[in-house]
Amino acid sequence: MGCQLTNDYAKNYGWTEDFARSVGFDRWEDDFGPHLKRLLDAPLESPQRDVLLVYPTYTASALSDSPVHFADTEIIEVLLRMFGVQFVRCGTPRLDKMPINQMDRFKLIIVPESDYLLAATYQKLLSTKAKIVLTGCFGKAFDGDQLPIGASRDIAGMVIQYNLRPAGRVEINAGGVLTRGLLDILKRLSVVLPEDESFQFENPGSGVQSVMTCDGRPVVTLLQTNIANYQKELLLIHGHLFASACWNPKRVPPQLTGSADQSANEVDLWGPYDSAHAQNEFTTAFMRNVLDWAGVDYRVPDPKPRSLCPYLGDHMEQVSISANLVYNNTAVPQDITVRLPFKPVGVESRKVGTRYEATFSVPPFSFIVLRWQNE
Repeated sequence: MGCQLTNDYAKNYGWTEDFARSVGFDRWEDDFGPHLKRLLDAPLESPQRDVLLVYPTYTASALSDSPVHFADTEIIEVLLRMFGVQFVRCGTPRLDKMPINQMDRFKLIIVPESDYLLAATYQKLLSTKAKIVLTGCFGKAFDGDQLPIGASRDIAGMVIQYNLRPAGRVEINAGGVLTRGLLDILKRLSVVLPEDESFQFENPGSGVQSVMTCDGRPVVTLLQTNIANYQKELLLIHGHLFASACWNPKRVPPQLTGSADQSANEVDLWGPYDSAHAQNEFTTAFMRNVLDWAGVDYRVPDPKPRSLCPYLGDHMEQVSISANLVYNNTAVPQDITVRLPFKPVGVESRKVGTRYEATFSVPPFSFIVLRWQNE
């Protein structure tokens, strides 16, 4: 692995072979070997994964060339990891083939960039017991029929118009779990969104509830419809809220990999989307509300910000938990409080509802394997 990295950096980023060797990639196998062996030897939990995150692996022609599409999808995943959500990733083709009974295993299915969506898949999303979140320009390339900005289409009796939403300030239009705490944040922080590719309903019916707007244009809508004698709810995020909220055209890419060589910054993928933006507080709180709305069992009640993790890049959870592994992505020790479905061994914990809450201190760039009493 180390030799391969040395060769790749020399070939792809213009480093000389001597400089690549000086970074010490070839030592990584020796340095990380013991950690990997400890991980492989550890008893690992098989948690109930109650969120499905669907990556937009359809043809790229369905999307514009803006970096907002990548940024919004990746930030959603980072937020899930920050909250310690146990989730499964899949691509669009797998979702298209997934039977309803398999969808029913999840509490929440998130489909970023729902521009391209097959009619049969949309019908399954309406029929599953899982809560659904759709982002982007919903149905803009529905069933493979791609429309330009400014056009409209009818989906299941709803006329949807695709547009560029102007820049503006976020406003809250509804109460309930989805907006809990957001008004308090807006009293302290005026959240401004840039222009974004979006959509709106030409004639919203009684089943369309406005949750959040941007100067009167829809940003978050709750769509309620009756399917087989039960009320189905879909959460529609108009455009790219998670990326747009941290838009900063003055962002300077960090020094990636800790190298003094500026060529390392060529691998930065985030463009104008800033992990240290103050408005990230708003979207983090909104993601918590979405998880609560769907009844998701997240394990980190108060995640730390996704600001820069030295040597690893921007937009990354600082410290979190995956199954029974508590990990630290930073160069300093991190304390984290987690809520577990089992009583951990070797540490004090307290019962919070049906979960056990405990705090752990994780060394830099390391992980702790949690053990449980009936192991």
